[in-house]
Amino acid sequence: MFKSSESNYFIVICILTFFSFLPGLWWLYFGVFPDWFLHEKGVVETVGASACFVAAIIFFSEAICGKKTDGILKVWLILLAVMSLVVAGEEVSWGQHIFGFKVPASIRDNNFQGEFNLHNSSLIQNVNNFYSFMFMKLLTAYLLLLPIFFNAFKSLRKPLVFLKIPIPSLYIAIIVFFVKCGKRFNYYAVYDYYAVYGGLSSGDIYRVGEMYECIMECCLLILAIECLLFSRRNIIKCASLATS
Repeated sequence: MFKSSESNYFIVICILTFFSFLPGLWWLYFGVFPDWFLHEKGVVETVGASACFVAAIIFFSEAICGKKTDGILKVWLILLAVMSLVVAGEEVSWGQHIFGFKVPASIRDNNFQGEFNLHNSSLIQNVNNFYSFMFMKLLTAYLLLLPIFFNAFKSLRKPLVFLKIPIPSLYIAIIVFFVKCGKRFNYYAVYDYYAVYGGLSSGDIYRVGEMYECIMECCLLILAIECLLFSRRNIIKCASLATS
């Protein structure tokens, strides 16, 4: 029998893995995905932004109100909170997708999508979204590689525990691994469908990455919940392992 926390994680992993592969499966069996799901202002974007916004609140509350949150850990939690808030804001163009306000011409003319955000701004990156790409690579390394290396190499535990870096659980690493597999499957499925049947635009092919971003953002929410419920207990446990 699974322990309660293990069964909860197992259910979450199964659900997120299913959605990781869903875009590719849908394209193979039904064709183009509905606009309301993957495209701008769709369900996936809204879920991802909401997850990051809630994560930011949890990180901030834990940093400010956590009884055993010391100075170093507080800094990390605030950084995670700011990062989550920025990701949430960028996803919805800082409220433009929700409230529909007009974008100043100076910003609209220097944005690849004419929106009120930074990640599509021509002032800070090229049309290939290099900085967004690098951010996702770093986030993947943090959520996937860090927990694996932390658990695999005891010599790394002491410095990481000393620095009080919040370590994602191996459950999060499993989710990120499957969502990476799902991302590759989705791209191959869409490209294969496009090669055989045609009828898809480059924008449709690009959109398969939206599910990947959404689940990565959900992983930030899971990490925030872990920090709220388990991090202080895990820090004590990891400290004892590192000194044993």
